[in-house]
Amino acid sequence: MEVIGYIGQDAKVIETAKNKMIVFSVAYNDTWTDNQGTKHENTTWVNCKYFKKEGQSLELVKYLTKGTQVFVEGTPEARPYVANNEAAASLECNARTIKLLGSK
Repeated sequence: MEVIGYIGQDAKVIETAKNKMIVFSVAYNDTWTDNQGTKHENTTWVNCKYFKKEGQSLELVKYLTKGTQVFVEGTPEARPYVANNEAAASLECNARTIKLLGSK
């Protein structure tokens, strides 16, 4: 899975019993025009997790701030849940690569 979008809120470092990870969400927009000429836009949010590898720093977290454009590449994962008594799912990405794009 590859996503280019903007970070929705400042990233955080989460520590579990086994390891540390950076968590953040990325919004990407899809726009299209239908046959009648009406323009449509859809925003999809992807929750991202970046796990610390041995000997690696998590200093990247200080650059992953709200509004920053990023490229994220990793493994997709759908998380099912129930909302308002209806089945739903969230889209997650176990990130392998994070690249900062553009400027803020």
